[in-house]
Amino acid sequence: MQFTLAQDSKKFYTVSEVNKYIADLFANDSELTYVAVKGEISNFTNHLASGHFYFSIKDNSSKLNCVMFKNYNRLLKFMPQNGTAVIIRGYVSVYQQRGEYQLYASSIEKEGAGDLYKKYIELKEKLEKKGYFDPARKREIPVLPRRIGIVTAPEGSVVCDIINIVNRRFVNMPVLVAPAYVQGQQAALSICAAIARLNAIEDIDVIILARGGGSIEELWPFNEEAVADAIYNSAKPVISAVGHQTDFTISDFVSDLRAPTPSAAAELAVFSKNEKIDYLNKIKERLTLNLTVSLEKNKGALFLYRQKIALHAPDKKLENLRMHLDRIDIKMRSLLSRRCMDARTRLERRSPLNLLVRFKPMIDKYRQRACDINKMASSAMAKRFAAAAARLDSSWLKFGVYDYKKVLQLGYSIVRSANRSKIIKSKNELASNDKITLKFIDGDINATID
Repeated sequence: MQFTLAQDSKKFYTVSEVNKYIADLFANDSELTYVAVKGEISNFTNHLASGHFYFSIKDNSSKLNCVMFKNYNRLLKFMPQNGTAVIIRGYVSVYQQRGEYQLYASSIEKEGAGDLYKKYIELKEKLEKKGYFDPARKREIPVLPRRIGIVTAPEGSVVCDIINIVNRRFVNMPVLVAPAYVQGQQAALSICAAIARLNAIEDIDVIILARGGGSIEELWPFNEEAVADAIYNSAKPVISAVGHQTDFTISDFVSDLRAPTPSAAAELAVFSKNEKIDYLNKIKERLTLNLTVSLEKNKGALFLYRQKIALHAPDKKLENLRMHLDRIDIKMRSLLSRRCMDARTRLERRSPLNLLVRFKPMIDKYRQRACDINKMASSAMAKRFAAAAARLDSSWLKFGVYDYKKVLQLGYSIVRSANRSKIIKSKNELASNDKITLKFIDGDINATID
C-alpha cells in the first residue's frame, strides 16, 4: 500500500492499514531488525499456558515492552526476575492487533542486579540484622477488631474491594480509611503519616496497608526504610497487602501478617459473621440434641433411682428383715431338731454297752490272737536265746585257743623289736647286733643278736 497523506478530506484509511504501514516501516529499518538493548527487567510474567515470557525493560527515564517466545526462552540458563539488569538481543516490530511496538527477544544475558533491586537487597539485609523480621515480635491479629484502619489510595479498586469484602464478611464492621499516596516520591512520607494517624485512634485494632500490583519502581515506596520503621513502631498490628501474590516488599517482611492480595487482607482481618453464626447455630443444635438425649437418659435413671429408693425405704427394710428373721428362726428350729435327733442317735450308737456288745466278738478274736502271738513269741525268743548262748560258748572257746598267754605257758616266747612296735616272725628280718625284746609268760628280756 502506498501510504500518503490524504489531501482529499473524503479519503480515509482503516486502522489495520495504518498499523500495517507502521509495521512495514519497522521491518524495513535495518537498525531495528537486530538490536541489543540494555536495561532492567520489570513486570515479568511467565505465561504458563503458552510458555511465552512477557515483560518490560527499563532505564531511569523510559520503558520498552518485550516478549520472548517459548522456542527461545527454553534455551535460557536462568529464570528472569524483576530488577535484574540484562542485555536483550532481538528485533523491534509492531503488534498490529493492538497497535503496539515491542522488542521480540531472541536471547537474554545477565548484566547484574539493577540499582533498585540492589537497594532492596541491602535494606532487607540491614533490617533483618536489626530484628525487624523476627517472628517472635509479630503480634496476633485480633479475632474481632472494634474498627479496621486502611492505609491506601482513596481512589481506585483496592479500597473498594477491601470495604466490600469486610461488609460482606461482617455487616456493619466499622472501617476507617487513612488516605495516602502509594506511588511516587511523596508516597513513603504519606504512608508513614497515615499509619501514625491510625495509631492515634484508640478503637483501631488492626491496620491494613494495601496497594494493587505494579512494577518494582511503582511498589518502591513500600521498600523504603521510613515505611519499615513506621510499621515496626506501630502500636497496632499491621497486615501488609501490597501488589500481587508474587510481589514481595520490605513492608511484607516487617508487618505482623502478609496477605497475598488486598482482598485476602480483608478476609484475614475479620472472620465471616454469617459463617460464625451458622457455626454457632450448628453448635447450638448439637448442644440442644445432646441436652435432650441427656435429659431423657437422666429421666430413665431417675425413675430407676426412685424404684430403688422405694425398695430401700426403712419400713420396707424392716419388713424384709422380719421376714428374713422368721425364715432364719424356722430354719434354726428345724436344724436344731434334726441335730438333736442325730445327736441322740449317735450317743445311743456310741454307748459303752452298745459298743461292748457290738465289738465283743472282735475283742475275743483279738484277745485269742494276742495269746497265740505271745506263745509264738516266747518260743521264738527261747530258741534265739539258746542259739545265741551256743554261739557265745563257741566264740569263747575260739578266743581261748587264740589266747597268747596260753601259748607262753607252753614255753614259747614272742620276739619283738627293741621298741616293741613290731613282732619278728622270721630270722631273715634280723641282722647282727640288732636289739630285740623277748616276751615270756613271767616278763620281758632285752637281747642282742650275735
